[in-house]
Amino acid sequence: MGKGLEHAQRTAEGKRVPIIAAPAGGPPQAAPARRRRP
Repeated sequence: MGKGLEHAQRTAEGKRVPIIAAPAGGPPQAAPARRRRP
């Protein structure tokens, strides 16, 4: 869970690991959904 949150934050800041954050965290809908909100 901790790694998933860190990956999501890094994706919104760097926008360079959107596909890695999905498989790394688990839920692919949580990565794109969080990137669209911020």
